[in-house]
Amino acid sequence: MDVIIRPDEGQNAYGADMLESDLVLKAVEESWVEIRGVQSRKILLTKTLKKGDVFYTPKNTDILLTSGNAGGLEVFLDGVSLGLLGDKREIVRLRALSVEALRLQNAQ
Repeated sequence: MDVIIRPDEGQNAYGADMLESDLVLKAVEESWVEIRGVQSRKILLTKTLKKGDVFYTPKNTDILLTSGNAGGLEVFLDGVSLGLLGDKREIVRLRALSVEALRLQNAQ
């Protein structure tokens, strides 16, 4: 990854090592999230992310995301923004985010 997505000053980073993560979520607004690994179903994070907080997904890990504010989460893949996950205050349940599928969708 050439570009590293960092938390805003004074905000927190969660999840894997930022240098090893290919899929990153950054809160642009406060948003409650529950993030699970697809294969393990293990909860990786349950938390209200504050504006500027970042979650680094472990390398090559697909996730299931539940959120109370999809429009408050910006998705980054390989350092490039894919935009917001949804609309402001949109609730998403168990939305699958696959690294390889996202790469294929966004291939130029």
